[in-house]
Amino acid sequence: LTGYNKAFIISNETKEELIRQDPKSAELIKPVLRGKDVQKYWHNWEKTRLWLIATFPALKIDIDRYPAVKKYLLSFGKRRLEQTGARLPDGTKSRKKTTHAWYELQDTCAYHEEFLHDKIVYSEIAQHPQFFLDTEGKYYPDVSCFIITGKHLKLFIGILHSVAFTFFFKNYYSGGRLGKSGYRYKKAFLEKTPVPPLTNKNYALTQRIENVVKAAISRQKSKNTSEEESEINKLVYQLYSLTDEEIGFIKRNQ
Repeated sequence: LTGYNKAFIISNETKEELIRQDPKSAELIKPVLRGKDVQKYWHNWEKTRLWLIATFPALKIDIDRYPAVKKYLLSFGKRRLEQTGARLPDGTKSRKKTTHAWYELQDTCAYHEEFLHDKIVYSEIAQHPQFFLDTEGKYYPDVSCFIITGKHLKLFIGILHSVAFTFFFKNYYSGGRLGKSGYRYKKAFLEKTPVPPLTNKNYALTQRIENVVKAAISRQKSKNTSEEESEINKLVYQLYSLTDEEIGFIKRNQ
């Protein structure tokens, strides 16, 4: 309610209509991924085709340059979209109080340029690892999604999906379970989960992991990556220098 997704997350039909009315509207409209859209190595965006009107305050947008978008947002009522926390005549409230304009999103999003780079997208709440590597810098996450940027993302996404990392995270770093099988990939928890550093000694091994991850990503549309996932698990066990006894313990208790 505070962000008023009803106004800022739009269907593909609405997106097309806004661009038909004013081609400049396309500058503000970005494909958005929700937590439920993210799958292992892939996503379900093609099924939803939802878009975000990305009026981040950090962009300092002049809404008058985008008349179709302005008119569309005003159709929800300016007082409804104002970020004042004021009580409205129908007993509801406008969006929570900030210093931002009525047409802007609530998060200042000074980091918005990170969305344009390669990034791992994931849902904070999950029952099993589901990380997607966006190599197009195309997708924008909603509030239920988070991103990881930086180097060696193919290696990292392989580690994140591995049985070893998942076991360590769920049992020692995740802060406890949610219900019977859920857990949270909170930033503070992920940062504490150990990952072997890259060295000259394990360089060849990490390259093998990246190559298998590439194969898994290319095959994910077919939903048949069991062979690649099995190989990644074996390689990540080696990366962590785990003994046969330790591997057996993880497999019995995963």
